[in-house]
Amino acid sequence: MTKKNYVALAAAIKSKLPVTVVSVPDASFRFGVEATAHAIADVLALDNPKFERDRFLEACGVYRKGV
Repeated sequence: MTKKNYVALAAAIKSKLPVTVVSVPDASFRFGVEATAHAIADVLALDNPKFERDRFLEACGVYRKGV
């Protein structure tokens, strides 16, 4: 896979995150999107030893440095 593919995947994941979490269903949905992002990151890391997991998750909107 190329960097362009990683960027496209991250953008697609980020687009599905709720902007705000105001209810239990919103929180559950966000958790599901985050879990999916982590699962995809696992597969990408196996495919590419130079894969930057934290950078990908940050681009997905599910990881914040220093948090």
